[in-house]
Amino acid sequence: MKLWTGIKEQCWRIVAILIVGVLTVFADTIVGEIQIALHHADQQMEGYEELSEDLSRFAFHAEVLLTFFREGWTSRPALEETTGPYNDAVIALRCGELRNEVLIRRYWGERAEAEFQSVMARVREVEHHIRRLNPEYDAVIAGEKQYADPAITSPIVQDLQPAVEQLQAETTEFLHELL
Repeated sequence: MKLWTGIKEQCWRIVAILIVGVLTVFADTIVGEIQIALHHADQQMEGYEELSEDLSRFAFHAEVLLTFFREGWTSRPALEETTGPYNDAVIALRCGELRNEVLIRRYWGERAEAEFQSVMARVREVEHHIRRLNPEYDAVIAGEKQYADPAITSPIVQDLQPAVEQLQAETTEFLHELL
């Protein structure tokens, strides 16, 4: 009887050790999966923060440039102060466009990618209108004119105003949907 009791105790110990071993293997796998998920979440948030900052900065500086031309604040010093930050915002946003598109598709899916492409189309529309102001900008910077000619810039500003407003609205909606 003692022999049989001893064997049963040893079996239960072996079963307990096996259960702990199996749970340890699964726990390591689960912990590994959790670590991967947390890493992806970090990458997703970093990508979102960078994208939202780039889009916000572009929309803001486009609005500032629009305001300066609409109000006739187009002296050389005024234009030099506003165009530098705008150009930096364009470069940052457009240089990261492909990276952002890939990240958006990976973390938020095809629908979000299509919305991002729509926002970027609006960015290009705003850029197009602002580039139309370049001849007046260049003339002021070169000293050929003291101020941009409102007869030339006003029709462009009228096209630019709704494009900037739509960009701001679409960007806000897009960024809210990503959260």
